[in-house]
Formats: sequence, structure tokens, C-alpha cells
Amino acid sequence: MRVILLLIVAIGLGSCGPRAAGPGPGDAFRAIEHADLSRRVAAPGASTAQFFVAPQSLHETPLITPPDASAELTEARTVVTVHPMPDDIDQPRVRYDTPVRDDPLTDTRYRGPLPDATPESDRLSDAFREAYLTNSIINRARADVRAADEDVAIARSSGRPTLTLGASAGLQSERDINVPTLSGSGSLTDDELSASVSLEVTQPLFRGFRTRNATRSATAGVHAERERLKATQQDVILATANAFLDVRRFRRGEALREQEVAFLHEQVAAAEARLRYGEGTRTDIDQAIARLGEAQTLLFDEAAAARAAEARFREYSNTDPGTLRLDIDVTKLMPASMSDAVRTGLARNPDIAQALHAVDAANFEVRALEGESLPSVSVSGRVGLDAGDSSADHTESAEVRLNFSMPLYQGGAVAARVRRAKESLSGARMDVDLARNRTRSDIASAWSAYQSSRQSVAAADASIGVARRAVNGLLEELRVGQRTTVDVLDAQRDLIRLEILRAGAERQRDAAAFQVLRQIGELDPAALGLGVPAYDPEEHYVAAKDRWSGFRTPSGS
Repeated sequence: MRVILLLIVAIGLGSCGPRAAGPGPGDAFRAIEHADLSRRVAAPGASTAQFFVAPQSLHETPLITPPDASAELTEARTVVTVHPMPDDIDQPRVRYDTPVRDDPLTDTRYRGPLPDATPESDRLSDAFREAYLTNSIINRARADVRAADEDVAIARSSGRPTLTLGASAGLQSERDINVPTLSGSGSLTDDELSASVSLEVTQPLFRGFRTRNATRSATAGVHAERERLKATQQDVILATANAFLDVRRFRRGEALREQEVAFLHEQVAAAEARLRYGEGTRTDIDQAIARLGEAQTLLFDEAAAARAAEARFREYSNTDPGTLRLDIDVTKLMPASMSDAVRTGLARNPDIAQALHAVDAANFEVRALEGESLPSVSVSGRVGLDAGDSSADHTESAEVRLNFSMPLYQGGAVAARVRRAKESLSGARMDVDLARNRTRSDIASAWSAYQSSRQSVAAADASIGVARRAVNGLLEELRVGQRTTVDVLDAQRDLIRLEILRAGAERQRDAAAFQVLRQIGELDPAALGLGVPAYDPEEHYVAAKDRWSGFRTPSGS
């Protein structure tokens, strides 16, 4: 029995003996060959790319994804990596958890709900439609047009009759002192009550053509305000388009930077693995970590720019940016040549049209002021009733008068106003030249930017393909020891830079095209095919210009 117990104890002690020796230098590549391929991250757009993968460490701990990150990680591949550093390297451990999207250039999903729920715009046409209907800048300009309509009614009122009703009542008391009486002298008081009512009407017959010229000036001012409204609407649509393009551009940049950060995390892990198995140096790790910090900084910048662009988009369209699909091919709306664009712009630019109407308004204003030195003719009638205490004191009256007045000297005020109006007319004519010159300049500038951006996009597309092949080739050469870590890092940096340059060139191309459309007056709902009811200022104008009375506006306010 004792012998059996001794044998059992001996077997137990043998099972607690030392394990086999740890991995040697030659095991590094075997560990890489058997590593989990799910932890590999490809360069942006690359189909096949291989990385050195850090073997599982005894010191690794599972990374817990916060609950609020679930929405961010939905429908995205997630890289979860913990990179332990060797004990002899005084560096913090790097932990990373980020989605890596398969196609960052087309992924523009909105990243979370806003505190105040507002509708989303998934297409550019949706954003244009909401901006046209709800933007406060446009609504303010429409109110200015409606206010200008009332200037026509004001001008016409000077040729209409005026009626004045007057009424008065009073008590007159007279007291005579030392009036002789039978008993001596005394005082006598006489109280008299009187009242009067009158109705007077005056009809101007001739006012030196002031009514006609003032009405024409006000009408020209209405047309100028309408053109300013068109310009404002197109400016808001242009600003919405630029904000839309900015959001797409910076979201693309953010996705590219996220992918670059994930790539550099894997490079840090690969450098650590090579150092652990004696195949690399501390310098490789430092270089990878330095590039990682740079990439993270650039990622933060892109994210901040994307959030700012989203805020601008929300300001103009009153909607949140959704997937942002560019459903309007602005390049197909471009004129055939710059000369065609200039010709169309000079004929249809709302800024030029506004300046021309302003010249008409100033010209009629001069004529209206000159009419103040001409004679005036009017006819007036008056009926009245004066009543006293007794029926004998009642007096009725009626009269009709033809009035004529001819100003001879007015202290120089009228002449000064005429001279000032003529100088304003000269300035308005100069504004037309300025608007035309500005239109030519803006079209030329936008057209040049459009053409150069198209070439930049084509050049970037060709360079990106070459850069991707270079990254893949360098990764293969690094694996067999023919390239260094810094070679791979430089190639990856060049690839990301080209991708971001390409996104910026695409944004610049579309923005320049929208600018050309704005200058030729084609950035309106009808030309863009938005299918939204157009605002008609004529309806309010017809309702307001001939109104004789009433404090309520045609809209009921």
C-alpha cells in the first residue's frame, strides 16, 4: 500500500515539472503564418496586402467596447488590437478600437442623432428644396419684396382724393362787472354753448407729374427687389451646395484618416513582433508610433472640420446631413464654353438685372423731385354746420374751390434734392458696370477653377492606383527583409495624401461648377429640376398696389 501511494505522489510531481522553452527567433515567421487573418487591415482601396501580426501576449487583456459605441460600429469591420510593449521599453501600451470601412470614399453615413431631432437630407436635391422653402435669409428677402410693393400704393395715393371730417364744441362764458341795475350795480354772466361740424374733400388735378413719376420709380424699385430676391435665393442654394460638398469632403477625409490610424496600429504591432523575436529594432517601433501620433492628430482635425461643415449645412438647409448622395450632376448643367457662360451671365445674372432696375428707379426719382418746382392744381369742397344755443344761431355752409399754386422760391431745398438725386443716378449707372465686370470676373475665375479641378481629379485617380500598388509591393518586400518600416510608412502616407487631395479636387470641381451656374442665373429651382412650387411675388403685388384702405396685409397679418 505504501508503494502505491509513493508512485501516485511521484507521478503528480512529474506533471508539475518545467514547460518547454519559449519560442526562439526562428518562430517569428511561423507565428505570422498561423496568425489570425481577421486582424489584418488593408491599405485604403487595396485588395491584397499583408502585414506582420503581433502574436498573442500573455499580458493582453480583452478590450471592452463601450455600450454607446454600438451604433458607431454597426455594419463596419472593427479592428480590436492591444499592443503590449516589451518590458525593457519605457512606452505606454497602445489600445485601439475603431471601425475600418471598406470604401471610405463612398461612406458618408451620418454618425449619430442630434439633440434636437430635425429632418435629414440624404440627397442634394432634398437640401436645395428645404433651403428654398424654409431658409430664413430667403424668407427675409421675400418680406422685403412685399414691403416694396407697398411703395407703389404709397406713390399712387398722392393722386387720390383726401377726406377730412372735423368737429368741435365749446363753452364760452362772459361776465360783465358793474352793470347798472334797479338796486344799484352788479355783474352779468352770459354762457354760450357752440358746436361745429365740417367735411372737406380735396382732389389733386395736377402735381407736376410727381404722382406718375413716383409710381414709376416705386414700380422699378419693386422689380429691383425681385431681382435681389432671385440673387438671394441663388446665393443660399450656392451656400447649401458648398456646405453639402464640404460635409462629403471632410467625412471622406475622416474615414481615410481612420483607416490610416488602423493601418499604423498594425504596423506598431508588427514592429513589436519583429523586435520580440530579434528580427527588428526599437527604431522601427518609434517610427511607427510617431507616425501613429501624427495620423491621430490629422484624424482629429478632419473630424472637427466635418462637424463644422455639418453645422453650416444645417444652418442653410434646416436639415441634418444624412448619407448625402449627389443626385444632381452639375457638370451636365455647365455651358459649353466660357464665352457662352459670359454671354448668358450678362443677360441673366440677377445682380445685373437688379442694378438696371435701380437705374430706372433713380431716373424716375429725379423727375419726381423736379416736379416739385412745377405748379399744382387741385379742387376742394367743404360743407359745415355751426350751431349755437338757439336755433337762430345755426349756420350751414358749403363751398367748392379750385386751387392753384406756383412755387417761386423754396429756399434752395428742392434744387439740392434734385442735384443729390442726379448724383445717385450716376452712382446707380456705375453699379451696372460694376455688376457686369464682377460677373465676367467671377465666371472666368470659376471656369478656370472648374477646368483645373477636373484635371486634378484625373491626375489623382491615376496616381492613386500607382500608390496602392506601391504600398502592396513594399509590404511584401518588408516581409522578406528587403524594405524598412519607414519605407512602408512613407508609401502609406503618400497614398492617404493622394486620396485626400483627390477628394478635395472633386469638391473644388463641383463647387466651381455651382459658382458658374450662380453667375449665369441658372441656380434656381426650375433649372435644377427641384419640383418645388416657385414663389410668385406678383400675387402680393397685384393685391397691394391698388388698395385704397385697410391696415391688414393681403396675407392677413
